[in-house]
Amino acid sequence: MREEIFLTDYVEEDTTNFFLKKLRYYNSRRKFYYKSCNMRGDYFGTVDLLPLVDDGFFIHLDRVKKKVEKAASRALTYYYFHMLDYKKGGDMLIHNHQHSEDYTSLLYLNDSTDGSTFFIEGDKKYEVLPEKNKLLMYPSYVDHGSNYSTSKKVAVFGFHFKYKFLS
Repeated sequence: MREEIFLTDYVEEDTTNFFLKKLRYYNSRRKFYYKSCNMRGDYFGTVDLLPLVDDGFFIHLDRVKKKVEKAASRALTYYYFHMLDYKKGGDMLIHNHQHSEDYTSLLYLNDSTDGSTFFIEGDKKYEVLPEKNKLLMYPSYVDHGSNYSTSKKVAVFGFHFKYKFLS
């Protein structure tokens, strides 16, 4: 995929471990569950967590945000944040986020041998296998989804941003 559209980076292990710990907490409480129309299979997805997180949480969110801002070459503001956990398998239908935000990123929390995330640009399809600590970043108009995963895939976080226009 064109470099200016789709970028990857890696986050520190302690950030990934922090999010894994938080995901276990949210996963144990039904009030955080959200059923997405784009996902199929045995998965756990959360509601928008931004209104619920504390300052300690923002330390790790900001680490990711700085990487995304560098990749986007723009200042960004948080719009939406959720966590996903494919417990025994599942997939995500093709969709994009252009209706609501400007930039999206996904952070893999574990390695998986299947269930790649795919991106579609024109008539080309690009696939990325989950790799722990890998951060994918792309404009929200890019169509994406995931192939069926036959194993647990503590798949991704959704970091969704709006461009911050400075006066």
